[in-house]
Amino acid sequence: MAAPEPVLWFGPDPWEQACLLWVLAELPGNALPDLVPLDCSVGQMPPAALPPLFAQRILLGAEALVAARGLWDRFLEGGWGGMGGRGIPGLPWLAPALARLAEDHPAAGPGRTCLQIQSLMGQGLGAIPALMDGLWRLEEPHHGAWYGDRFVARMVESLEARLG
Repeated sequence: MAAPEPVLWFGPDPWEQACLLWVLAELPGNALPDLVPLDCSVGQMPPAALPPLFAQRILLGAEALVAARGLWDRFLEGGWGGMGGRGIPGLPWLAPALARLAEDHPAAGPGRTCLQIQSLMGQGLGAIPALMDGLWRLEEPHHGAWYGDRFVARMVESLEARLG
């Protein structure tokens, strides 16, 4: 009996999309997964919303897996910086997510999230919950804050040490 094909549930969050790319790149060559592209993280959805979305899943073909392997290889060779704007047909959130990740890893200087945190701190926000709320508002039209409070706390510590 053949193994069932995987069904992948991924939202627009940049890290979810990066994980989707990695999963697709690592699937065996003959596995053709179904994808349920979500407008938000599955964890943010009520359970009743899931069955209709499952019914609307799409089959990703072999060309999507080949493209995913190529993009993943590009990431392994050059990191996020070279990934901006790259996408795969049928994966609606991948190109914007990779572009957002690339913004956090520029060739020189601080990345977008660091600059956002610095700007919020300049507006008087210093507590992590307030910074997380400010970051959420800056990212919300697309996917909300997609990094954790520990990451933000480390960035704050780094900025405070650098700015003295």
